Amino acid sequence: MEAISASGPRDANISTCRVNMPRIIPISWKEFEKFLFFVGCELIREKGDHRIYARDGLSRPVVVPRETALPVFIIRNNLRVLGISPEEYLAILEKI
Repeated sequence: MEAISASGPRDANISTCRVNMPRIIPISWKEFEKFLFFVGCELIREKGDHRIYARDGLSRPVVVPRETALPVFIIRNNLRVLGISPEEYLAILEKI
């Protein structure tokens, strides 16, 4: 009988088979603004160092701080508000 380690049986194909999916990386707020305009958002107002965008059908506005590089969590949160998947976002970034 074959002994099974504490971590369980391992399949060599699973551990070596990884899909290299593109990752969301920090980008400048100006690049993200181009993306927002591409998907139909418009600038509503500026308050302090934040820019607020809206589009028909959104439950709340998209808020973008004017930082040198937007952190990934801000990009992901705004994609959730827009109803756009990370894959769609990355595809659109390649177009613009």
